Amino acid sequence: MAIAMEVRDTEVVAKAKRRRFNAEYKRRVLQEADRARSPGEIGALLRREGLYSSHLTNWRAARERGELAGLAAKRRGPKPQPRAERERIAQLERELARVRKHLERAEAVIEVQKNGRARRSVHLLDEKLRARVVSCAGGSGRKLFGVPQTRKKTWSGGGLRT
Repeated sequence: MAIAMEVRDTEVVAKAKRRRFNAEYKRRVLQEADRARSPGEIGALLRREGLYSSHLTNWRAARERGELAGLAAKRRGPKPQPRAERERIAQLERELARVRKHLERAEAVIEVQKNGRARRSVHLLDEKLRARVVSCAGGSGRKLFGVPQTRKKTWSGGGLRT
């Protein structure tokens, strides 16, 4: 009574080699998994192919994103900027515009103060600034830029007055 036993090579290599699956193989396995109707068919497919259910999950997500298109042409040129970078650039551009506007106003006030004849040189400024410069002619420009004037705190009598 001799029993014929099949001996398989069960040698384990020191370092496992990472498996790579091409797009065509992934598409074929996904199509077969999508066709499975009865319970256990997908499990049998995974065992036969030596795959995990996470492979199917990841490959389905890639298929939805269009990454398994295979031979589809890849976009050439620079990669688009991430959303955070675009938002930061837009914020900096707005800030730059605001600072430039502030600088123009400051230069106009300095020009008016330098000349010493604010009421005669107001025509150099734009319409919005004219009324403000006239109202604070000869001043430091605090009213022009909306800077509140501070009061000097003094000690007198029994306490601090503002």
